[in-house]
Amino acid sequence: MIIPAMNGKTMPKKVAYSSDERKPLVIAVDFDGTLCENAWPVIGAPKREMIRLMIARKRMGDKIVLWTCREDESLDFAVQWCASHGLYFDAVNANLPEEQEKWQSNPRKIGADIYIDDKGLNPKNIPEWWLD
Repeated sequence: MIIPAMNGKTMPKKVAYSSDERKPLVIAVDFDGTLCENAWPVIGAPKREMIRLMIARKRMGDKIVLWTCREDESLDFAVQWCASHGLYFDAVNANLPEEQEKWQSNPRKIGADIYIDDKGLNPKNIPEWWLD
């Protein structure tokens, strides 16, 4: 399988198993600044490489959750905008239905294996100067 790389090129899938043999990842992805340029309150230009990557991961069987601060009408517009670019979500600002059923709750924090957000910082990558 070929998946898009973030540099616009394609790269071969390095894992030699089929998507049927692995547990799907749950990927929570932000909207403003991640799937599109940050232009709040309007929707910015699409970040096509990220959109293509999310579409490819969904085709591989992963679950994609839109995880954004948008709500109400602006959230509806964002979901429609993503659909117009071919990106559809398994959940929007909520945990996956099967997880809600399993745990009999839907906490505010989305349960995911991977969080993709333009404002995110991995605790392993905190710069030394920030700790002073």
